Amino acid sequence: MNWTILRRSCAAIVLTLAACDGDVSGREGDGVSPDTLDNGVLLNSFRLNSFRLNSFRLNSFRLNGDPGTQDYIQMLAVDLPGKDQPAHAWIDGSELRVVTTHGKLLAGSKLAGSRISFTVQEDGVAHLREVWIAGVALPKASKHPHKHKGQDAADGGLVTYDLRIRELPDQAWAPLCGLDGEGQPIATVLLTDVWDPETGAKIVPRPSDAVTLACVDAALGKCASWGYHPWASQGGEPLGDYHQACTRLVRADYCGDGVPHTLDGTPIHVLDPLGIEKVDAYASYVVEAEWSPDGAVCLNPANTRLPDVDVACADLLPPCGDDFEAGGLLQSGKLVGGLE
Repeated sequence: MNWTILRRSCAAIVLTLAACDGDVSGREGDGVSPDTLDNGVLLNSFRLNSFRLNSFRLNSFRLNGDPGTQDYIQMLAVDLPGKDQPAHAWIDGSELRVVTTHGKLLAGSKLAGSRISFTVQEDGVAHLREVWIAGVALPKASKHPHKHKGQDAADGGLVTYDLRIRELPDQAWAPLCGLDGEGQPIATVLLTDVWDPETGAKIVPRPSDAVTLACVDAALGKCASWGYHPWASQGGEPLGDYHQACTRLVRADYCGDGVPHTLDGTPIHVLDPLGIEKVDAYASYVVEAEWSPDGAVCLNPANTRLPDVDVACADLLPPCGDDFEAGGLLQSGKLVGGLE
């Protein structure tokens, strides 16, 4: 079985400065005490954004070939723990499942220790590399992580992977998504879509058997970790468009053209009408924009998370009024006055 991979560069940060005017819509939260800071910052709607679509430079596996590309991955072998041999593999929600040649189903922590070897064709030069599933984190919200079809996103949970990569024959293993600020490997989410890293749009129709290895410190994986699970629903509402709108929001891709207007680590407030992200009572913010899968549907230019950015489509976007009045799926807010 051949797996190929798209290798394309992610869009750069836009730092062009120009004066922008616009109506201001604000929401003021209460002050925060030291005892409740962690809850407000870590567990609710006060979030950090990233300008990256995906921090893994080889960002999407494809099965069965990708005619015309010069850079790709060709799968060589899958080595499972023990003596099992893989017969079939697929993604169920965010969980990798493998059926062996003996009809045994392997999933979750049973896949820890598996290795996948492949060649990476880059600019006409082949490199032999290997991915190792060093660990699997099952969702804490559910004791049955693979029984999520038809459930709300919050009930379905999220399976994440600690993936390591190395260049063969003898290079050292390194975390595929790098390390976080505490020196721990950044988790990976498996998504069954492929995105164009230049425009940020999903590739439609979806390539057969596509899987994206999405790092949770960048937009694709981050939005899934916030609860916008593209395979799930919330209150009967499919979340695929919410996840895509979130990737635009996270990167401040106002025009929906793949051009971000933010910096990594910029704090933002996130709100949706489904109750996945709620108003954070511990943050004071002003409404920046509302978002659809194609970018912002309204914008308050004075409230952009980076000051005085040049937004090419700003004149085409109406100012935001009451929450979700413009028809957006998500709302972003710029924090003001800091956290007290």
